[in-house]
Amino acid sequence: CWDRHGDRPDLSFTTYDEHVYSAVTVGMGFRCFLRADGHVFCTGDDSAQQLGDGATDSTGTALVELAGGRTWRSVSAGCAHACAHEPPARGLYCWGRNADGQIGNGTMGTPLTNPTLVPLGP
Repeated sequence: CWDRHGDRPDLSFTTYDEHVYSAVTVGMGFRCFLRADGHVFCTGDDSAQQLGDGATDSTGTALVELAGGRTWRSVSAGCAHACAHEPPARGLYCWGRNADGQIGNGTMGTPLTNPTLVPLGP
C-alpha cells in the first residue's frame, strides 16, 4: 500500500491482546480491526474522529472500541472515515471525516464521532 504521495504508510503490526482479529482495514494514519466476536476496534489518528469511539482526542496506539456496543460483520476504511455493516442486514454505519459528504447520509461538513446509520434507499 502507498498513500497518494507515493509514501508507504506504517503498517507495522503490534500485538494488542489475546483476542483473534478476523479483518483489518487501513485508512490514512489509522487502522480498524474486526475481532472474531464481531466487535470493532480502531487505533491511530483521530483528527477527523475516524476512530469512531465518540471522542475527539483518542489519537494513539491503544485500541479503542467503536461506540454503540453493536456487533459487526465487516469494516472498511476510507482516507479519514470508515464504515461497518451490522448483521443481519440492519444497515451500514459510517463515521469520521464528512467534509465532502463521505459518510453518505446527506450531510456535509462536521465529522461524525459515532457510527451513524446511512440510509441505503427506499
